[in-house]
Amino acid sequence: THLFERELASAVARHGADPIVIDATTSPAERDAAFTAMDGLLISGGADIDPGRYGHPLDGAEALEPDRDELEAEAWAVAQRRGRPVTAPNSLPRFELKARRLHDRRKS
Repeated sequence: THLFERELASAVARHGADPIVIDATTSPAERDAAFTAMDGLLISGGADIDPGRYGHPLDGAEALEPDRDELEAEAWAVAQRRGRPVTAPNSLPRFELKARRLHDRRKS
């Protein structure tokens, strides 16, 4: 886990929540347990989303993390299905924000 994620988890704990930190290396069983237990989802942000997820070429995207993209998309889907609140440093999940930026660039 990166320093930023540890700092976020520490801040969440200071405010009375019990953070569960997962990443792309977390086993499927541990992911399922975390998704079952989550009362909300905090996505920490990170590398660019692979535009290939949306059928587009790289077009300037850097430092891709496809495993992380998949984890965040799965976590987002579970949170939405279960009606859990979601937040991210940019107030939007990383993949939605990047998709919007890509879409806006293509419209110009």
